[in-house]
Amino acid sequence: MMGILDQKVIFRWCLIFFCLILFSQALPASATASLANTLKNNSSPYLELHADDPVNWQQWGTGVLDYARQHNRLIYISTGFFSCHWCHVMQRESFQNPVIARLLNEHFVPVKIDREMHPALDSYLIEFVRETEGIAGWPLNVIITPEGYPVYGTVYQPPEKFEKLLNNIIETWKSESEKASRLAREAAEYKLRYNSPMVTTKVDPQVFSEQLLSDVFDNMDEFQGGFGEQSRFPMAPQLAVLLDLYRVTKNTQLEQWLLLTLDQIKDKGLRDHIHGGFFRYTVDPAWTEPHYEKMLYTQALLSSIFLEAADILKRPDYLEVARDTLEFVSLEMQSESGGYLSSFSAVDNNDDEGAAYLWNLKQLSAILNENELALVKRYWFKSFSNNASLAALPLFHQHIQSGSDAQNLESIRLKLRQAGRLKTIPVDNKIITAWNALLLSAYSVAADKLDDDNYRHLAKQLRDKLINDHWKDAKLYRTGF
Repeated sequence: MMGILDQKVIFRWCLIFFCLILFSQALPASATASLANTLKNNSSPYLELHADDPVNWQQWGTGVLDYARQHNRLIYISTGFFSCHWCHVMQRESFQNPVIARLLNEHFVPVKIDREMHPALDSYLIEFVRETEGIAGWPLNVIITPEGYPVYGTVYQPPEKFEKLLNNIIETWKSESEKASRLAREAAEYKLRYNSPMVTTKVDPQVFSEQLLSDVFDNMDEFQGGFGEQSRFPMAPQLAVLLDLYRVTKNTQLEQWLLLTLDQIKDKGLRDHIHGGFFRYTVDPAWTEPHYEKMLYTQALLSSIFLEAADILKRPDYLEVARDTLEFVSLEMQSESGGYLSSFSAVDNNDDEGAAYLWNLKQLSAILNENELALVKRYWFKSFSNNASLAALPLFHQHIQSGSDAQNLESIRLKLRQAGRLKTIPVDNKIITAWNALLLSAYSVAADKLDDDNYRHLAKQLRDKLINDHWKDAKLYRTGF
């Protein structure tokens, strides 16, 4: 792994020292004397999750840089979030591995960051890794010099590869630390010297719309909805723009793609058809296999999308999707303080991904009668094995044929909800201001479009919560609890 000294790669992108300092807080003096894991009783559930790792995790701060300079150590930054599936995997495989922990403790200053608490810093790190490696995501692993300049970054790695990677970096740093530091520093100077300021030009709206449509048509999946040929994220901001574009252009091809995409989001595996709400994304282009984390921003953005699409595309059934999503949020994501928690984890209390959402024949038979079982087989399960150990995710394989079927499926949903499976899923209880503001917007749109006093009440309640608890001394705070 000698890419750490590849000047061409390093020069493509580099974080600037003052950007790192800008988002830091001082490390306690005691931590700089003898490093130990400092994450116990942390206000971030994600950091608290790593409190028992054998890695001597530090929180990000200027004290980290001071210690690294004093001991000429590289800084290893691991950033992720509570509900991230692969973050849990890497913790189990690598951060709880005593051999890897020893390497991190003896040769690095290991730093753990909750990306939801430091979004600006995380975005800088993400951009560095994307520019140098071509891909980026979480868990994110970035090596920076004692002066604060990044030299290498990567995403999830299996433990054998990660251990080898660390050893290569350690040996390189021992033999050529001065050269690596110089290249990283020069990259920052190069970036400052030649990074031209953004030039703004007047854009013709008609030309912009035509180019946008052309780009959409080039990248859309006309058979399964969405974009590209791999995983499926809902991409709500893009959908919002394209709904507005269709409102103006009435382009038939765009309309068909919007309807296909929204129907896939509504009917397939991105949506939890039992408890309500949406998962963060699916790993396949057919929208059938989700990663099971549920994020507050996903619920807020998609409920707003379906409220708008119901009007623009003349699909009143989309209103029920929005209602169902907001009902899930109000019942399951509201905290005792009045704000709304950040996310449900991808894994349950037994560290099993998706177990709370998957059903096998034995489990369903214990709750449903024969007629109900036949109905869920018809609509939700394309094939259903008699092997009780095989579980499947309910998703619609055909449209509901009658009003009585719809009524019976709703009754079945309520029965399955009462199994209490959501109680087995850990939650990230941070109240993130921006995400709650998105929900406030969704409640406001729902109150207007549905003329519903309940949504008006929820919107006013959330508005007051944000004003009273998140806006203090003329400052708007990132999080509250």
